Amino acid sequence: MQQASKKDYIIYLTALCLLLSVIENTLPRPVPFFRLGFANLPLLWALTSLTFPEYLLLATGKWICGSFVSGTLLSPFALMGAGNTFSSAILMYLVYKISKGKVSRYLISQLGAMISAIVQLYIASIILKNSVLRLLPLMLVINELSGLLVAHLSYVFKPREDITLEFEETEEKSKSNLFIMIVYLAAIISIFLLPSPLFLLISFALSLILCLIAKRKIMWSIYIITILAVTFFGLLVPEGKVLFVFVTEEALEESLTRALRLVSLTAISQSFSNLEIITKGFIGKVLSLSSGMITTFYESKGGLMKRIETTLISDPSVKDRKKRSYNRVALIFTLLLIILLPVLSEVLV
Repeated sequence: MQQASKKDYIIYLTALCLLLSVIENTLPRPVPFFRLGFANLPLLWALTSLTFPEYLLLATGKWICGSFVSGTLLSPFALMGAGNTFSSAILMYLVYKISKGKVSRYLISQLGAMISAIVQLYIASIILKNSVLRLLPLMLVINELSGLLVAHLSYVFKPREDITLEFEETEEKSKSNLFIMIVYLAAIISIFLLPSPLFLLISFALSLILCLIAKRKIMWSIYIITILAVTFFGLLVPEGKVLFVFVTEEALEESLTRALRLVSLTAISQSFSNLEIITKGFIGKVLSLSSGMITTFYESKGGLMKRIETTLISDPSVKDRKKRSYNRVALIFTLLLIILLPVLSEVLV
């Protein structure tokens, strides 16, 4: 594979990661941090054709673009995604190369799923500061089963290899986009500075308003499950005055604070991902290409597997699409309200 086509191939595989991630997000999850791992299919396909630096580029693209599209790039979930992606990718590549390709994808996929579960829950325990590691036995069993499924699908489906991509150049208001990114960053820092559940609840409500302004669909189930899961595991570490049964006052306040901070960061990150600020470079090309793939998937007929197969064999061209419009003044005003919350908390508390 020539250098020019190799670059196109990496962009294509990264876009496939996003497509499969979007498909996976439509499926139910048995536990909050669990994913079936469909997005790891391109990593298995790439083992035979990419060098280690190229493979790391694919893994990096999978993580960054996946976090951007899912709306977690600016939230702590991005750290979990990074640990999950790079630990499994590096281990799978090393096993494949050390064995000189003699190990089957089933074992490689299972090893990747195993290390993914361990690293993901370890990072989650650091972020949430609670006993979420108790889920490890369950996660290992589920991840090993999903690893077998993903390996099987890697043999069932085949990606295209004759890839030549063409992208239309788009104009981008760099200064305006930079300003919005700076304001978003300031709002995120402000959320970390909020001391109590009350003000974090306000920040969560304002973050949901940002989603509405950016025309991002609010995934209520994700927020509810996250709040319940983080709060429950936080209560397992009793601290302070007992309110009832095993629930203590300080543990309840601390767990609610972590939960509301996490969903606030997730909501604000999801609103940012819908603004389509990044349109150029490697990431911009991947996002544009994956958009066309997602459109092809949803326009295809048949069951889930048939629609995936149709998308894989279709021409991966970038389809024309209108850029989403949003009220810039309302967006910046809401972000400024979030930025001012720490000051307001100091005055009122």
